Amino acid sequence: VSFTNEILTQMEHFGQIFICSTNLPDLIDHAAMRRFSWKITFLPLKKEHKSKIVTDYFPDVHFDKISFKRISSLPELTAGDVKCVWLKFRNLTDHITPGVIVEALKDEVTFRNSRQKTVGFLAG
Repeated sequence: VSFTNEILTQMEHFGQIFICSTNLPDLIDHAAMRRFSWKITFLPLKKEHKSKIVTDYFPDVHFDKISFKRISSLPELTAGDVKCVWLKFRNLTDHITPGVIVEALKDEVTFRNSRQKTVGFLAG
């Protein structure tokens, strides 16, 4: 309890810009949340933006209509998912196909959505 109180006190008296992020805002104490002036939620990409961001990350890959349709239908695709796939294949863009990218995006979304919601790096 004293550790939490100390953090909250330090947050209140910090004279600079203080930025935090979390994937689990519901687990943050209400007293702590009151210390943040701005609370911003990043939602998954809208259907019409999914293909655009994928082509921005993979400009040398020529996606066909079927690939774009599959990308648009991926539920809860985020910019972070696309970046993760890009990081995986960034040095292989000459040898990568649209189908491989679509499957990797699908796998990334599935992996993220199947994970147990925990705080920190270790699951307890």
